[in-house]
Amino acid sequence: MLVLSHNVHIRFLPPDKFIQIAEESGDMLKIGDFIMFTSLSAIAKLNENLVNQITLSLNISIKQFLQNSFISHLKGYLNRTNFNPKNLIIEVTETLFIDDIVGIKEILKEIKSMGIRVSLDDFGTGYSSMSLLTKLPIDELKIDKSFIEDINDDENSKAMVEGIVALSNKMELSVVAEGIEHAEQMNTLLNLGCLIFQGYYFFKPLSFQDLSKSLEYKSI
Repeated sequence: MLVLSHNVHIRFLPPDKFIQIAEESGDMLKIGDFIMFTSLSAIAKLNENLVNQITLSLNISIKQFLQNSFISHLKGYLNRTNFNPKNLIIEVTETLFIDDIVGIKEILKEIKSMGIRVSLDDFGTGYSSMSLLTKLPIDELKIDKSFIEDINDDENSKAMVEGIVALSNKMELSVVAEGIEHAEQMNTLLNLGCLIFQGYYFFKPLSFQDLSKSLEYKSI
């Protein structure tokens, strides 16, 4: 992310720092709505010409998710962009459920009733992840990259990932490994039964134009 400070010096901030600043400044809701509509529009446009359509995962901030108009905004954007809800995954983190798990559960049920899937991001880093799985309508777990970084060097990290994959399979949940940077990490995860990956080993962040070109290349 690019940010201009008051003295006009240019500073680059990683997403986690940028999001924190946006939430503290009160701009996160506007930014979140912009990202949601723009992403849905772009991927809907790409999917018009694809046989194997792209699934879009949207990471929703706590403040955006808890606003009263979130569901109505989401429905409106899906209609305006003609986006197929079956191609959408809403990602949430377990910090969302600290204060009102019952209320959040009802919102998630409404999201799932629209055909949208729900993913629990950064799984394994919090204190209540296991109990959440029995209470929430979750379709997917995302293994935090902190476990993936050391998976070939740290037996504890490997054991944790192996346990999460086994638990996901038992509960018939999809499981995604985040932060793949090397082929060795992917091969270890494949041996553990994880089949969905995300990370710089495959692609760094792409512009819409570069993503379109990549899909055209792969379809040849």
